[in-house]
Amino acid sequence: MNRMQFFIFALIFACGGVCSAYFSFESFVSFMSGFVSFALILLGSFLGILKQSKEGKEDIPKPIDNTLKSKNIPKSENHTISDTSKFLTGLKLSFSLLRLLCYVGLIIWVILLLEYRVFDIGGFVGGVGASVIALTSIAIMFIKNA
Repeated sequence: MNRMQFFIFALIFACGGVCSAYFSFESFVSFMSGFVSFALILLGSFLGILKQSKEGKEDIPKPIDNTLKSKNIPKSENHTISDTSKFLTGLKLSFSLLRLLCYVGLIIWVILLLEYRVFDIGGFVGGVGASVIALTSIAIMFIKNA
């Protein structure tokens, strides 16, 4: 993560934290839990997609030279991505260990907030939204720079 990406993340985190602390302690704690938990979930998803794309580049066959192309090549040898391959890739991304652990952490965190009666839905949704905005903008910057 370069300085600009870190600055965006820290700025959104700090602004959201200050705004939620202005309302109440419950709002602040809920904002922080929503922000951190969804940041970890989105980061796990992004790293999984990045890993899958790197693995996918190795599996793609090299294009056939125009001089070797023939009309007699069966349609089954056309190197397109099948629906099964797309489904398996999505399944691997959805059930990656890091992402599942982050969801378990989120559930435990929300249960603890509810148990101690400090859960504020507005602060939590604000934290989730801020996390999505921050990490999506960082991911876009990362992809543009790659």
